[in-house]
Amino acid sequence: MKRTLQQYLLFTLRSIIFWVFAFGFMIVVRYFGVFEEKGVSILPKYQLPLQNLLMYVSISAIPFGIFYAFIEFLFDRYLAKNLALGIIIFSKNFIYLVTLIFLVSFVVEYTGYMLDVSIYEERGWWRTNKTFWSIMFFFVVASLVFSFIKIANEKFGRGVFVKMLLGKYRKPQEEKRIFMFLDLKASTTIAENLGHYTYSQLIQDCFYDLNTIVQKYDAEIYQYVGDEAVLSWTYKRGIKRNNAVALYFGFKEKIASRSAYYQEKYGLVSRV
Repeated sequence: MKRTLQQYLLFTLRSIIFWVFAFGFMIVVRYFGVFEEKGVSILPKYQLPLQNLLMYVSISAIPFGIFYAFIEFLFDRYLAKNLALGIIIFSKNFIYLVTLIFLVSFVVEYTGYMLDVSIYEERGWWRTNKTFWSIMFFFVVASLVFSFIKIANEKFGRGVFVKMLLGKYRKPQEEKRIFMFLDLKASTTIAENLGHYTYSQLIQDCFYDLNTIVQKYDAEIYQYVGDEAVLSWTYKRGIKRNNAVALYFGFKEKIASRSAYYQEKYGLVSRV
């Protein structure tokens, strides 16, 4: 539970930092770009210093980053396996759309207050407002970037993707690492009893349970080979809090906590 909370708080912090920079970048582009748009003019008394705009956006981005992290963590950890991908995408986008409507409305009203001018829009203003949909488009692109970075970190391990971008692995590198080869006991017998299709479902369930705890122990999934998962740590992360050993027992506890599910669906409880 403690590790899960730490993982969630770290993910939330990353989300806040990302969205502060993302929305800040959007404001900078709009701030310098609006004066280049044909037919657009802003009276001097209605102009706000860039630093003020960035401060307002940062204040709005912090609760949004917290909310975004909560939704992503909730879906990834508890709902992803039980819902179809299409339903997950639709549900997330609907939640984010409603959130952005309230967030943009707040920023517009607050900006109007700071400028001492009425910026009132009638109900449903966002349907035809080009600025809102440009923000929505930017959010979708930024969200894809965030998801890509998240998936890359999960696939290659924390920090590895950045090193790849910086070209560290363009030449052979020697690293001190810890490896774990984790597979199921009596897998051949189980496969013969269950049949290949049901056995594949069993493997999928086991790997899904493994994925839910991998980040808790700072592990990297190197590859899956049949019923075997190959995990890896840098030496420093592997010995920290005995991660390389604790993951094994954490996985056993995870399987044991879902023993009723495995027993009901497969008539057995997997062992590693």
